[in-house]
Amino acid sequence: MVFLITEGKVELSTRCDDKKVVDSFDVLNQIAQGLQQDATGNVLVEGHTDSVPISTAKYASNWELSSARAGAVVRYLVERGIEPHRLAAIGRADNFPLVAGNDAAARAANRRVAIVVQY
Repeated sequence: MVFLITEGKVELSTRCDDKKVVDSFDVLNQIAQGLQQDATGNVLVEGHTDSVPISTAKYASNWELSSARAGAVVRYLVERGIEPHRLAAIGRADNFPLVAGNDAAARAANRRVAIVVQY
């Protein structure tokens, strides 16, 4: 399952009017409920970025940004009762694009978090 996190944001916040963020929380809550009901699989949370290099005081590269995205989702799931030993946060940077291209739509699609349940 893949869902988008708003550009430039890693922290999860319900104080946003953006429908995508609200929808993301709905999806995350449904995932948490499903993971609580079926506690047999391990969960990989993969953070992804677009191909535009980032270099800020907070994120030295897309590796740090993608890792922070994954970590934010892992923290959210732990806060919802998912056992931490089942979760792993992985930063993929821009190495696994969902959509080819470098236009605005492709870049937006590639800024995401993927949740993979392993059985």
